[in-house]
Amino acid sequence: MRTLLLLLTFSAVSMCRAQDRPAQALLDADKAFDRDTAARGLEGWMSWFAEDAQIPGQTGMIQGRAALREVYTKMFAAREFSIHWWPVQAELSTDGSLGYTFGRAKISWRDDKGELQTKDSRYTTVWRRQKDGSYKVIFDMGG
Repeated sequence: MRTLLLLLTFSAVSMCRAQDRPAQALLDADKAFDRDTAARGLEGWMSWFAEDAQIPGQTGMIQGRAALREVYTKMFAAREFSIHWWPVQAELSTDGSLGYTFGRAKISWRDDKGELQTKDSRYTTVWRRQKDGSYKVIFDMGG
């Protein structure tokens, strides 16, 4: 179900995207999201999520900033945890209200034995423009 929802979102955004202008605002937002996370960890990460944001969980969708904070607190608690990403592409709806970015990421942490673990990943983030003109994450997934 969540895959179908994501595909429908991408199709809708792709069909109505503005062909004559790049989605630079989303690329800039995604890069700022990465910088804030590098600088402020969990707090930087969480500052980019809308109140109603959601992510796929093992047993269904996890929705709302409070629920997301609970999940991400565990992730950021890993010893020497870091995550860095770079967007590859962004698309924005014609009216600029909805868009997505996708790209590559590198995640690292120290395991229980003290060994550095690294994981290369890909991600997709769906963004919604806020009343103040900024963009917030409403859906995020990586793997």
